[in-house]
Amino acid sequence: MVVVVVVVVVVVVAPARVVMVVVVIFEVVVVIVVVVVVVVVVIPIVVVVELVQIVMVVVVVVVVVVVAVVVVVVVVEAAAVVLLVVV
Repeated sequence: MVVVVVVVVVVVVAPARVVMVVVVIFEVVVVIVVVVVVVVVVIPIVVVVELVQIVMVVVVVVVVVVVAVVVVVVVVEAAAVVLLVVV
């Protein structure tokens, strides 16, 4: 909710280039957070489970993370473009 308000305020007040910079920074932060979460979640799993399961878990987690990052980036980019067009 707060992020939406901040984004709307930035879009209304700031010029288009500043908005795109904010969007890119937001995307980078999202990617970093996702990577950190994956490392924090995957490492304990890797320590606990057997070798064969490790490979499957890592593959599934990597696929899920890639899809999640792509979806977030696409949604944020689309929202930024829509807001820029509307404003």
